[in-house]
Amino acid sequence: MLSNIPATEPEVIPADIIDTFYAPVAFDRFSSLVSAYEATKKKILEVHAMYTQENVSGVMHYFFNGNSKDKYGHSASLRHTNSFTEIFQLQGALFELEATYWDKALRETDLMDYMPQERRNQWNEILNAWRDHNYVKGQNPERDMPDFNIDNLRSTIISLQARRAEFLAERVDGIFKGLSRQHVTNVPEGFSKRMIMSGVFSEWGSTSHDREGYIHDLRMVIAKFMGRDDPCRSSTGRLLQTARAASGEWIEADAGAFRVKAFKVGTAHLDVHPEMAYRLNSILAYLHPAAIPESFRKRPKRAPTGSFKNRPLFDRPFSNAVGALLAQIEPFKVSAP
Repeated sequence: MLSNIPATEPEVIPADIIDTFYAPVAFDRFSSLVSAYEATKKKILEVHAMYTQENVSGVMHYFFNGNSKDKYGHSASLRHTNSFTEIFQLQGALFELEATYWDKALRETDLMDYMPQERRNQWNEILNAWRDHNYVKGQNPERDMPDFNIDNLRSTIISLQARRAEFLAERVDGIFKGLSRQHVTNVPEGFSKRMIMSGVFSEWGSTSHDREGYIHDLRMVIAKFMGRDDPCRSSTGRLLQTARAASGEWIEADAGAFRVKAFKVGTAHLDVHPEMAYRLNSILAYLHPAAIPESFRKRPKRAPTGSFKNRPLFDRPFSNAVGALLAQIEPFKVSAP
């Protein structure tokens, strides 16, 4: 258990590993984003002010009722034709505006890409809490969106940047638990040990969406280590189906970074190449510094041989996009004369 492990100072994930995963943040871009937000907010206020004028609000229902159907006689996209006052409530429009621009700002960085799902869920809850009809701003400050301005934007992004190592470690830890079904404190070898996954395939041959997702997350991390583009999710599904078709045989993937062997009972074995395993273990050690011995966090020294564990990785693999295209090519069959 984790509680039985002596307290140890957290490991430091090397800067080159962090920089491999996260691109630099262009703070100048945020200034233009805030300017666009302010311009849009001004338009919303103008529309609201125009509507609240008595001489305008008194005729709005003619527009809604008169255009409730499209040119084909179908119901148009306008809703609440008899309750247009609700549509023009200012607070709802401003909340939607803030949520939209916070989402845009976070997408301007890649911080969310390697944030563990639980953390992403927390952000999504903050950006959407106001949609709850019982929501009252200020009643529960933890659920309130920060005001969208340059100061809050910079401080939020800087705060998230400072936690990059923590987020990455949590993401890799989640991958390990999902693949091995064990806590790292019970498996000191970490990613260096063969992982045996049950329930990867159903009795009808379909792939478990959950298990496929963990393997795909692993491939995403490996791609960053190798300087490759992100693999598409469908390619992971094809990989597992290929392994199932060749049941009992090892299928290597991602330039030899890992291999998988499927079995007819629905299980699969997965080996991670030592060159990848020690890097992944060094990230795991950030959260569990006493769980993984140093020997599993260092580059292995082995004489090159033909075996999977000792064979060097491809140093110039083609992109995942090219690999996905090649995987879709149908074999050419020559018809008999």
